[in-house]
Amino acid sequence: MFKRFDMASKKAVGKGKTPAKGSFKKGQAMMEYLMTYGLALFIIVVVIGILVAVVLPMLNPPDSCSFTQAGFGCKKVMIADKTSTNTRSIVELSNEQGRGVKIFYVLCTESAIGNIDKTTVETNTYSWKSVNTVDGDKIAAGGTMTVGNDAVKKLYCIKQDGTVVQLAVNSNFKGTLAVEYAFDDDVTGAPHRIATATITGPVVGE
Repeated sequence: MFKRFDMASKKAVGKGKTPAKGSFKKGQAMMEYLMTYGLALFIIVVVIGILVAVVLPMLNPPDSCSFTQAGFGCKKVMIADKTSTNTRSIVELSNEQGRGVKIFYVLCTESAIGNIDKTTVETNTYSWKSVNTVDGDKIAAGGTMTVGNDAVKKLYCIKQDGTVVQLAVNSNFKGTLAVEYAFDDDVTGAPHRIATATITGPVVGE
């Protein structure tokens, strides 16, 4: 009778024992695993945040207006119209030719420089066009002229299919500025010339 009670007691005591040491080790290992990978995940999120905030803006095209040949300089701003988001540009041309020039047409387009000719510049609906078709708008040597700031003669930028570019504020534009011009002292009847510039930069609101 005593032996049976003793065995029963042992069984009863056995049921109340704390878990084996191996269970604690497994739990501790799992916690360490979760903490390690949780920390790694946190670091990855921080790095991605830094890339988005710092690196990505650096990858956007710079704000520039640069002619491919010497003789002209330019400054510009890209603007999204309030109502339509049609993208237009206001450009300040500077004459660095050393002699007077006459400006006849200015075109802002997404087309590559190699795809632009005088016919494209002259016939496009959205090209800026001088009121004086014979003598153009003159820029003296060392002088400047602003195009596209007139309420009537805005300089809208066009896509390759001929439609107007529509970009939201803070978007980036990259395209070509084409200027058809002649020198003041050109021989009568001399063909007009084309100067092209690469333009890039952010779009601002009105």
